[in-house]
This record gives sequence, C-alpha cells and structure tokens, in this order.
Amino acid sequence: MEIKGNSLDDILYDVFKKLVKARGTISPSKGKAREIIGAHLLLKNPRARFSRTESRATLFSCLGELLWYLSGRNDLEFIRHFIPRYTDYSDDGVTLYGAYGPRIFGGEPEGHWYKIAQALSKKVDSRQAVIPIYQPADVDAVTKDLPCTCTMQFFRREKLLHMQVHMRSNDVYLGLPHDIFAFTMMQEIMAATIGCGIGEYHHSVGSLHMYDTDRDKAVMFLDEGWQSTIPMPAMPVGDQASAIAWLMNIDGCIRSNKTSDINWEFAPAYWRDIGRILIIQDLLHRRNMRGVAEQRRLMTTDVYESFLRRKEETASGIGAQGRLGL
Repeated sequence: MEIKGNSLDDILYDVFKKLVKARGTISPSKGKAREIIGAHLLLKNPRARFSRTESRATLFSCLGELLWYLSGRNDLEFIRHFIPRYTDYSDDGVTLYGAYGPRIFGGEPEGHWYKIAQALSKKVDSRQAVIPIYQPADVDAVTKDLPCTCTMQFFRREKLLHMQVHMRSNDVYLGLPHDIFAFTMMQEIMAATIGCGIGEYHHSVGSLHMYDTDRDKAVMFLDEGWQSTIPMPAMPVGDQASAIAWLMNIDGCIRSNKTSDINWEFAPAYWRDIGRILIIQDLLHRRNMRGVAEQRRLMTTDVYESFLRRKEETASGIGAQGRLGL
C-alpha cells in the first residue's frame, strides 16, 4: 500500500480511512488491531509535519519527544515531563530500554549521526548514510520498550536531502504523528547542517496498525474533514548544534522555574519560537494565561497561532492528570 500527501493530515486522513475499513485483524499483547502489511507513506512537504486537527494536534508532546531524542538520553524523567504514558514502558522505573537518543547520537568517539553528517558532506551520492536503531540484541530482549524503528537513511540528491525511515511496527493513531514529526525535524536538521534543501520524506512500515480502542477516535478525526496545509518555517542554514543546546537549556530552565535566565538573543528566530512554545506549554499547565498571551505576542511567525489559541481556549477544561497537548 502506498499513500502520498502534502501534509501529515493528508496522510493521516487516507491511512485512518483505510484502517477503519480494513478486514485484516491481529491480536498482539496491547489488544486487538486492524493491520496493513507493507505500507509506504510519502510526505512531499516534510515541513507540514504536525496536525492541524482538533484530535491529533499534538505539537507539545511531539516537541518533547524530539528533544528527548536530540538529548541522547534514555531516562524516564526527561520524557514523562511531556508524555506521562512512557512510565508504562519503563522496565525499571528509571530508564527506557528502546530510547532512540542513545542509539542515534550516542557512541564513542562520535555517534552515528555525526559520522553520517560527515559522510554526506563528502560523498554526495552516498547510499551508505544509514543509522540503525533496531539492534541484533533486540530480537530476544525481555523488555516493555522494544524499538519500533529499524533504520533511518538519508539520500543527498540534486541539492536536496531525502529521508527514508523503516519501521517494523507503527501504531497509526498515537505513534505515527509523533514519528513523522520527529523524523522530519531530524531530516531538516541534517539538511541544514550539510547545506542542502529538504526533499521528500519516505516512511515504510512492516505492520501499520490501528488498535480497536482508537477506532472511534479515528472516525472523529475523519469527520473533521480536510485541513489547510500550513508548513513550519524553513530552518536556518548551518550547524544547528548550538541552537539545539540552547533549546535544551530552555527545557532545563522550565523544569527549575528559572525562565528569567533565558538569553533570547542567542538563537535564531526559528528556534526562539520553538522555545516559546515550550514555555507556553508550561504556562498553560500552570494556568498562567497572562504569561501565555505575552509569549504568543512575542512569536515571530503566525504558523503556530491557531494551535496555541485553541490550547489557550481549552486550558481551563483540562484536568490535572497530565500535561497539555498529549
């Protein structure tokens, strides 16, 4: 099965529609699901990477998961700040066995990521720019957190950087929006680092499935209809390492309640806006609507405005069980 789209919502609409009607069912450990084997999803505009719908607009948790990957960490404390349900997948209550960050950015003296960036800078037509995530030891690992992603591969062709990610298994309702967001962000980070434009994003999946418990929610998504394609702004060209480190510092300032220490002039506008989104999430959680309004006023783009406005409008109705936007 192949599905092409200009935005994440285009792809989700077609995938949900097919799986809601799919006849092939499986009964894995997490419950009954409908399945499509051998799916290929093509996102033509990787910057249109987050949903504009009411039900799947998960920008806050998508950013949190991306930060966790970029940090290279595997600790539960970092990610459950954004996505509390990760607690269910920790074997020891402290770490996550299948955390992608150490597998992508870890290793001595440099992780796969940095070696791939160097290789793509030197060899334009390389077919060896592969980052393995699923490892041989995972085959018989006894864990609640087995990696779903097998490989990330980059292709530098005609001044554009294309990316293909292969997954052994993918939950379309909870997992797919987060996966496409994080991987296309990493695609653009790599492209900016080596001085390329961003090409297409290919997402191939062995078992693409929808759990029966999510079927009604998927139908609600379909009932919302087609959404406008509004991509994120282009990332500034050049090495993004210092900007990402600055963003990590913002996360630390939020956790320690020291946001007044942030140097907003350090990073480009692109990353400042993402930093403000992280702060807005925290302010919404604290019900500080005045602070939210001020941060929204300081944004340099209106790309995120409809999402932030919707979150602000509904904040008073959110319970205390978890952070917003999950």
